[in-house]
Amino acid sequence: YARQASHHHSVGSYLMGQMYRKGYGVEMNQGEADRWDLRAAEGGFSVSQHYIGLRYFQVGNYTEALRWYRKAAEQGDREGEFKLGLMHYYGYGVCKNPREAEAWMRKAADREYTPAATGMGIICLEQERYPEAMTWCLRAREDPISEYHIGCLFRYGLGVLPNYVTAMEWFQRSAEKKYSLAEYAIGWMYHNGVSVSKDLEEAKKWYRKAKEHGHLDAANDLGHREAQYAMGVHYHDQGDDTAAESWYSKAAQKGCLKAWSKLGGIFFNKRRYVEALENYTKAESAGDARAQYWLGEIYYQRQDDKLAFEWFYKAAVRGDVDAEYSVGYMYHHGRGVAPSFEEAEKWY
Repeated sequence: YARQASHHHSVGSYLMGQMYRKGYGVEMNQGEADRWDLRAAEGGFSVSQHYIGLRYFQVGNYTEALRWYRKAAEQGDREGEFKLGLMHYYGYGVCKNPREAEAWMRKAADREYTPAATGMGIICLEQERYPEAMTWCLRAREDPISEYHIGCLFRYGLGVLPNYVTAMEWFQRSAEKKYSLAEYAIGWMYHNGVSVSKDLEEAKKWYRKAKEHGHLDAANDLGHREAQYAMGVHYHDQGDDTAAESWYSKAAQKGCLKAWSKLGGIFFNKRRYVEALENYTKAESAGDARAQYWLGEIYYQRQDDKLAFEWFYKAAVRGDVDAEYSVGYMYHHGRGVAPSFEEAEKWY
């Protein structure tokens, strides 16, 4: 291996790195391992390129991590494609770009890379493409994260009829692999007597397992914020806006775009326009076109016709039907813009 590496053979350099990393025939030395991996990566070996990207990611250098993940991905490395998708999705070292993220994630998933299929399922779930989310999660059904999300789809009736028994079955499959969110979900089912007899002792047992397996650390998981959002929808549908607001707030704190919009709606209906404005502004800045219409409504209610018209117009040109009508109305009555019956007729 050393002879190969000395001739700048990338595979030889990679294997030398592995020997130092694992202590095969040499004293274990992480720094020396990284040095050999970097040589292999610079020589074009995709596995090492992915690994160097990971090392940069671990120390918070997302720009370099992105560069190395891209090098690996462009050579067809499944892990590189998957990691590059994650970088674009979460905005590490690059502006958030869900479309680019999905393109790279799909490449890896189509190469039968299970974590990427799970990632595709979560992206579709986040974007309310529930049938697709189910399809991708089923493709990765042996992954405890996918099993948990299948359980969530059945538990909340997302794209399927609610089925608590089936949800529990999927949560149990995931929990057998010690996935803390599934363990927490089972605890919640026992705590509330959903699909099983209410049993507080059994609930405590599952909550304890979830805590032992890192549930608190897992609270930042994308699926967890989706579950919190779904809880908000559940309570909102039941007419309990206080509980809905609490759950939406938890999801919004983790960056859930839909939760910001839902909170904006709750605050708008309560005439808490300052808070509505704050949440709709966050949703709009994250790409929610519908939020533009509601920003127009808020400014209209506050009698700021000029800003109301501006936001209605922004939403209207993106095809929002309510905004199109509002633009027509504003032209018709000369609110925030010079009156024009011709423009009003066009927008009506």
